[in-house]
Amino acid sequence: LQFLYLIANAEGSSQHHPMSVIATGPDGASCPVPADADDTVDDLRHKVRDGLALPLAPSEYDMRAFDSEGRETVLQDEAPDARLGAFGIVGVGEYVDVQLGLKQIARAVLARQGVEEASACEYLERALRGGGSEEAVKLVMTAEWGHSAGMVGRAAKASGVERLDFRQCTTLRVLPKHFLKDAPALAELHLPASLERIDEHALPQGRIPLLDLQDCPVLKEIGASFMFLAGVRELRLPASVERIGGRFLWGSGIKTLDLRGCTALKDVPSGFLAHARALESLHLPASIERIGADFLCQARGPKVLDLRGCAALKDIGNGFLESNRAAEELHLPASLERIGSSFLANAGVLLLDVRECSAVQWALVSFPPSARVELPPGAKRRAGAAPPEGQKLPVDSALLLKTLQRFGNRRAAPRRCLGNCRMPCACCAA
Repeated sequence: LQFLYLIANAEGSSQHHPMSVIATGPDGASCPVPADADDTVDDLRHKVRDGLALPLAPSEYDMRAFDSEGRETVLQDEAPDARLGAFGIVGVGEYVDVQLGLKQIARAVLARQGVEEASACEYLERALRGGGSEEAVKLVMTAEWGHSAGMVGRAAKASGVERLDFRQCTTLRVLPKHFLKDAPALAELHLPASLERIDEHALPQGRIPLLDLQDCPVLKEIGASFMFLAGVRELRLPASVERIGGRFLWGSGIKTLDLRGCTALKDVPSGFLAHARALESLHLPASIERIGADFLCQARGPKVLDLRGCAALKDIGNGFLESNRAAEELHLPASLERIGSSFLANAGVLLLDVRECSAVQWALVSFPPSARVELPPGAKRRAGAAPPEGQKLPVDSALLLKTLQRFGNRRAAPRRCLGNCRMPCACCAA
C-alpha cells in the first residue's frame, strides 16, 4: 500500500508542480521567479524579464535549466513553445537556474542610464571622478564594446585618478591590451582575484611604487612589455604564474624582484629586465630552466647576482649581462649546460664563479678582461682571452707601430644614431 501511495503521489506531482526558478542579474543577485511544469520556454523568458525589470527582448536571455541531479538543459536552444515539464525539471527539490547573458544585461543596464557605446568614455570619467568606478568599469567591460579596453585608460587619464580598486569586478578574467596604459597619475592599483591573464602593454607607464598581484591566485599568464618603462619599485607575483612575455620590465625603475614563490615558472623571456634603472635585489625560482637573451642588458644592477639556487637552470642566452656595468659578481649553478658565447659582452663583472658548471664548453665563451674567472677543474679558457691576473700578453712592437701608422691618421666616418644603440653614445646616452 505504501508503494502504491508513492506511485500515485509521484504521478500527481508531475502534472502541475511549481518550481523554484532563480534568475541571476548582472550584479550577482538572485531573483526568485514562479514557474510551473506547464510553462513554456517563452513563458519563462517573459517571467524572468518581468522579475528583473530589465529592458531586454525575451530572446536575449541565456537560460540553462538544472534538475535535482545536476543535469543541464540549455533552454534557448529549445523551441519557444516547449514545456518545462518535458525536460524533467519537475518534482521536489528540482529547479530552473536562469543564468542571463551578461553582455546583453550590461548593455541594458547602461542603456537604462542613458549610456551608449559612443558616450561610455565620458560615463567612465564621471564614475572615476565621483566614486563607484568599480561597477562602471565592470559594466563597460562586460558590455564588450569595441574600444572598452583603451576606454578605461583614457577615462583614467582624463580624470587624473590616482587610485583604482577592481577587486569587486569578479567577472574580470582578462586584463586586455592597453587597459590602463594611458593613466600616468595612477599610484595605487588593486586587481580582482578572478584575473587569469594580463595582456601586453596592459598597465600604465605611471608611478605605482608597489604592485601586489598575490591576491590574484589564478593568474597564469602575463603578456610582453607588462610594465614597459613603468615607475614600479616593487612587484609581487602569485605562485600560479606560468608564462611571462618578453621585455617584461624593460626600462622599469624596479628595485626589488623576488620570484622564488613562482614555482610554476620555467622560462624567463628575452629582455626580461633590460635597461632596469635601479635594480638592487633579484631572486629567481628554483624551477627556472631557461633564461632568454638580453636578460639584464644595460641594466643598473644588481651588484651581486647569485643563481646557484636555480637548480634546474640549463640554458642562458646571449647578452645576459651585456653592457651591465653595475653587476660585480656572478655565480652560476652546477646544472648549467649551455651559455651564449658573448653573455658578458662589455660587462663590468669583476668575479665570475662557474666552478660547478662542468658541462659548459668554456673554451667557446668570451670573458671580460677585468673579470676574475673561477673555472671548473680542467676547463680551458677561450684562445685569445685575457690572461690570469698579474700576467701580460706579449706585444709585437713593430706590428703595433705599423698598425698605428696605417690607421692613426684616418678620420672616422660620422656615426648615425638609430636611437636603439646597444652601447651608450653621445646622442642617446640616457
